[in-house]
Amino acid sequence: MMTSRERLIAAMTGRTADRTAVAPFVYSSTVESWKSDIDADVIEGTIEFCNHYGFDNILRNFNIRHNDLAVSTEYWQIRQHDEKEGNVTTTTTRIKTPEGDLQQQVAVTQVTPFLSVSAHREYFIKEIKDFRLFQRYQPAPAAPDLTPLKTAKELIADSGILAPWCWGIFNYLSELRSLDNLLTDPYLEPEFYEELADYALDRLKAALKPVLEEGLDMVSYTGNVAGGSLVGPAYFIQFVLPYEQQLIDYIQKHCLGVIYHNCGDGSNMIGCYNRLMPACYESMTEPPYADNSLVKCAGEFSKDITLMGNIDQINFLKTADAATVTAKAKEVLSIMREHPRFILGTSDFLEENTPEENLFALAQSVL
Repeated sequence: MMTSRERLIAAMTGRTADRTAVAPFVYSSTVESWKSDIDADVIEGTIEFCNHYGFDNILRNFNIRHNDLAVSTEYWQIRQHDEKEGNVTTTTTRIKTPEGDLQQQVAVTQVTPFLSVSAHREYFIKEIKDFRLFQRYQPAPAAPDLTPLKTAKELIADSGILAPWCWGIFNYLSELRSLDNLLTDPYLEPEFYEELADYALDRLKAALKPVLEEGLDMVSYTGNVAGGSLVGPAYFIQFVLPYEQQLIDYIQKHCLGVIYHNCGDGSNMIGCYNRLMPACYESMTEPPYADNSLVKCAGEFSKDITLMGNIDQINFLKTADAATVTAKAKEVLSIMREHPRFILGTSDFLEENTPEENLFALAQSVL
């Protein structure tokens, strides 16, 4: 029998495995809720969670995304202020430079004791002149803290693989500039858009370099913002793909590859993703939460891309009985016989309070 690590690597590289790997997306809130501890060690907790239920562990619960607000200098002075109203905390960040100030506001809503969601109310780059301040004065990415990665490498052993998160190019840009602007910039200010995307590409490469040199198995790559409904294939191919392609190629030279994450609409984007050629694509979310068809994905995705998903964790896994979960998993496995590389997973991260018997049923459905 293969170890989980061997099984996942086989699935990611197109080799024969002893069985289909089962690797639902386990988020930090999943672990903290399971342990009823907001301060739980999520690296150890994720390993415990997956071992308890019998899942193959793709460990993502530590961050390798650099913090753009970690370093102040004489010419890049960062100040932050929090205001709390109910369960929403709004953080205003001001950056003072010799030629002008920048400001953003981010509201974080505490949805449960263990889960929060954030939304920008104001973006740093409102005009081209704001971007010029980034170019002139923003410090290089701060040196990453590699301690969590080293700890995870020691703890994971044969129980899985490491695949922490990094920004995709468009997702990163959407943190700096509003989507309304990003979607029109290539048409109204094409030279500015190219500069902005190149800046993001260079910065993300620089931030990832020490992490990739330290060594890890894969990188979970955020690609959900530039999805099928928001941008569509024509925009993606012309204005997104050239930059994402360079970053993905850079990452995939240093590890097993990228897990390209799009939990939203993607039915019209399969041809785009076949051109990107990530090692793995997730999550093929079906209606009512997105527009994907598992049958279409199985038939149209490149056979050299591992597919991962697509059990609904929002409603189905929380309300079905164990027998129905087993039957659904078997149905998915039957459909995916058309595709040689597949990992059974969820459409996004496991929800809190998912019935334990359903988690066991999902893990055991491939036996």
